[in-house]
Amino acid sequence: LCWRVPFSRCVDEDFAKGRIAWFDDGRLAPAWNALERWVEAGEGHRPALYVMGEKGTIEARSYDELSARARSCGRRLLERGLEAGDRVVIDLPDGEALVVLLLAAVRAGLVAVPLPRAFPDSLVAAIAEDCGAKLTLTPLHPDLGELLTGNPDRDQDQGAWPEVPRAAEDPLFILYARSAGRPRGAVFATGGFLVQASATYRA
Repeated sequence: LCWRVPFSRCVDEDFAKGRIAWFDDGRLAPAWNALERWVEAGEGHRPALYVMGEKGTIEARSYDELSARARSCGRRLLERGLEAGDRVVIDLPDGEALVVLLLAAVRAGLVAVPLPRAFPDSLVAAIAEDCGAKLTLTPLHPDLGELLTGNPDRDQDQGAWPEVPRAAEDPLFILYARSAGRPRGAVFATGGFLVQASATYRA
């Protein structure tokens, strides 16, 4: 795990005030850690994701491909007026589109709110209201196809678009469980989640 600004302390806590913060003075770029660091290291040709094709065949997506799609999709999300820290509900089936949108949202500095497809429309709407989502993406959203495909030539002409590092305590995503009452989401901080993911991978 690479930090753009290394943290000076692991934890800053004040139990009297009910406050605890992990790696709070550090900053890191989550999408870069997931994708572009491998591209820059010359490993962009390696598979980053395996997907099932229409005929049941297993197809690989390289770090190069996934990085380019996340960068392009993230740029288009921001072109719709979204800003860093805005919540985006992503209500899509498990698959390649979901992965691309999650990485795109992260790269754009947004807070992703992925939901299981089993949630009814009424609960999705309630969650979007609870988290203050600026955008809700479902399979029926009219701009979904353009977000995922876009115009590769135009994206290439616009040149590089560096990811802005996040503070470790900035929210990365929010997960909601099915609830009969008011929706309650669990916020995952950027630094804590990536440290745990990195440690789990190494183990």
